[in-house]
Amino acid sequence: PESSLGLSAAAFMIRRVLQWMDLAVTLDAASLVAVSNLETPIALCPTHRSLLDFVIIGLACFQLNPLIPTLQVPHVAADAEFSRLPLLGPILRELGAFFLRRGGGAVQPDPALRVEVDRAMRSGKPIEVFLEGLRSRGRRHMRLRTGLLRTLRDVSQRTVALVPLSISYELLPEDQSFFDELQGLPRPPLRTASLIHWVLRGLRGELPSYGDVHMRLGP
Repeated sequence: PESSLGLSAAAFMIRRVLQWMDLAVTLDAASLVAVSNLETPIALCPTHRSLLDFVIIGLACFQLNPLIPTLQVPHVAADAEFSRLPLLGPILRELGAFFLRRGGGAVQPDPALRVEVDRAMRSGKPIEVFLEGLRSRGRRHMRLRTGLLRTLRDVSQRTVALVPLSISYELLPEDQSFFDELQGLPRPPLRTASLIHWVLRGLRGELPSYGDVHMRLGP
C-alpha cells in the first residue's frame, strides 16, 4: 500500500530516535492472528505506560501494514494538552491524532468529540484509545475509562472490534519523573522545548540504553 510522504518521514525519524535510545521493539507474532482477519472497524486498546506508547504502536502498524492491511497507522485519541504544544501539536494532528479533553465522553459526549470520532471512523483506519486515560506511575493497571467507547458505539452504529494491546518496557524513559510524582512532586507540564532538548541529547549520544519493549495483541 502507498504511504504518505509525511508518514514515511515520521517513521524514518522514529527509527533513528529508537536507535539513539538503544531501544529494541519485539512483537508476539502469533498474536497478530487477532487482527489479521477482522472485517469490522478496529479500536486498538493499549496499556498506557509511556509517552512512547503511541509512537511505537504507530511505527509497528506502519511497518506491518504491507503484510496485514487491517493494521494501518491508527488515529490516536490524544489528550488535549498535546494540541497546545507549539510545532508538535500540528504535526500530531497531521499524522492522524485527534484531541479530547478528559471526561468529555463521560455522560453526554460533547459535539466536537463526536465530530472527531466520526471523522476517524470514516477514514477506515483503526482508532487507538488508551482506556486507562493516564500513564500508570507504578506499572500497575489502572481503572478503565469507558466514555470514549460509548462515543464510538453511538457514532459508529455498528460493531467495532476492541483489540487489547499490551506494552511492556524494560526501562521507562519517564521512570525518574514518575518516581518524583510518587514522592508528591507535581507532574511537569508537556513542553516542545523539553522534547527538542531530549532529541539533542540523543544526537550527542547522551541517552542511556532503554533495553527492550515487548508488544502483544489480543487477550
